[in-house]
Amino acid sequence: MIYKGTYRFLQSFLVHAIIWAIAICTPLSAQTHLDSTYSFTQLNENLKKARDTKDIRDLAINYYLLADFEAEINGNQIQAFDYYTRAIEYYRILDDKEKINEIKYIIGNRYADAGLYKEAVDQYEELLTYYEENDNLYMRTYLFSKLADVYHITGNIDQEYEYLNKSIELNKTLRDTSLMIDFMLKKSRNYVTLNEKDSALVMSFEAFKIADKVDDKNRLSQSLFTIAQINLENFEYKKALKYYSDAERIIPKISYSRDRRDIYLQLSIVHDSLGSHKQAYDYALKYAFINDSILNQDKVKAEYKLALRFETNEKKKDIANLEQEKEKEQEKNKQQKRALYFLSAGLAMLLALVYFIIRFYTTRIRTEKIITLQEKEIRMRKIKTLEDDVKMEGMQSMIAGQEMERERIAQDLHDSLGGLLSTVKLQFDSVQARNPDIKNLVEYQNANKLLDSAVDEVRSISRNLQPGALAELGLVPALKDLINNFDGDHYPEVDLQVYDVPKKINNIVALSIFRVIQELLYNSIKHAKASDILIQINRENNELVIQFEDDGIGFDMDNLKHKGMGLENMKSRINFLKGTISFDSKEGEGLSVLIHVDYN
Repeated sequence: MIYKGTYRFLQSFLVHAIIWAIAICTPLSAQTHLDSTYSFTQLNENLKKARDTKDIRDLAINYYLLADFEAEINGNQIQAFDYYTRAIEYYRILDDKEKINEIKYIIGNRYADAGLYKEAVDQYEELLTYYEENDNLYMRTYLFSKLADVYHITGNIDQEYEYLNKSIELNKTLRDTSLMIDFMLKKSRNYVTLNEKDSALVMSFEAFKIADKVDDKNRLSQSLFTIAQINLENFEYKKALKYYSDAERIIPKISYSRDRRDIYLQLSIVHDSLGSHKQAYDYALKYAFINDSILNQDKVKAEYKLALRFETNEKKKDIANLEQEKEKEQEKNKQQKRALYFLSAGLAMLLALVYFIIRFYTTRIRTEKIITLQEKEIRMRKIKTLEDDVKMEGMQSMIAGQEMERERIAQDLHDSLGGLLSTVKLQFDSVQARNPDIKNLVEYQNANKLLDSAVDEVRSISRNLQPGALAELGLVPALKDLINNFDGDHYPEVDLQVYDVPKKINNIVALSIFRVIQELLYNSIKHAKASDILIQINRENNELVIQFEDDGIGFDMDNLKHKGMGLENMKSRINFLKGTISFDSKEGEGLSVLIHVDYN
């Protein structure tokens, strides 16, 4: 039973020692203590002045101090959290992020002290995110240590171990010797919890060496105390006695020292275990004496806090009474104001009636004017629509006429001139058959070649005027047939890419697209001097999307109506199909054309 009690005491002592160490090492920016020069009454008076003057910074400071007062003196954590929240809101207006996170750090500590460990962990994790973004190694180190403490109390040893290692890793950059000793003692505590006492001893001795090197008496004593506790757990009473005695000898002599009190208790237990009852009794007396002194000091502090709390409660009652009197005065003023309001309301109603009468007639006149303008606008829209319809009908007639004329010319070329040329070709062949030697004449050969070229040219012109592949095979084969006409060294490289194009396309749509691409190809070859041409056709929902690009000389976009380019004719065809066509070109940078048109 003695050893179990000793182990529990070891845990309690280590927790107190760690909290004490963190409190010493925590920077001033992360701590706040109630200024003793301010009483509860003074704080409330200062708060009232800050409200009257609307001083945001004073409001933030006073809510901050009131929160500390409620937490430390009155023990009213709920009210304290409310004041902390208000202070944060005012510091947020001031954009004082450091002060906001300082208060959040305090709230996290309050959560931990109140046993709200999940809330404390959430608060610490949120602060970690902020300090990681601002690369604050000190606060990150302290927050990892705080998280390790919380996870130790809640029994999550793995998490405690993880955060301790993070603290130690960050401290390698900080090189804070005191922190390193504290973290080693915490890690020793962790090893004891895991029942890895050998590792705990090794870590405690490492802490002892560093504390001895920097001559830190407090941490040197804590290291020896920890080593002694571990030996006591291992029933090594003589070793435990040695290290407890060394800890007693080294610890600074401070009044009401709780650490010295704990050493006296453990020395009494060890001497009793070794049969040295006289020494055990002496140390028990020392323990009792210093413990009574500490309890008396705590009692005095508690009585002082109770007195302050009583005074605060009385002041709260006075404030409440003053508030009631103020409310009565305000109620009287309200009654007087009501009478004035009724009188003012009557006058306001009379003025409002006159105003609404004037407004009614003004609105009526304005409404009639708006209606007249809207009717005029509707008439203009109708006229515009009719004009557009006439233009579309004219455009449709023009395109239909062009195609009919192309078809007639193509038919005449094929039937008339084509037939005539074919007859001449037959006559040439007949002459050659009767006079075989004539084919050796250069003049005959040249005439025969010219005749073949004329036949091919007539066929090419006829095919371009009225592409037979378009009607027989569809848009894509017709385009491929068109591109094949430009196959040769003196022609550019034409790349046709087709993706998911429907086989059935409206004849007018197919013909219009063919004519536009045909026009673009001729322009790129004859005028733009392109060496590479890309044509992409794909389907998006019910639309065909055509992308045409070349690397030619380009043209000025401010001159889209250039007659040589035939752009206006292309726009007319696409507009007729209720599609869209856009051109993008600069001089020396080629041409890019994007067409969207419904294929149904």
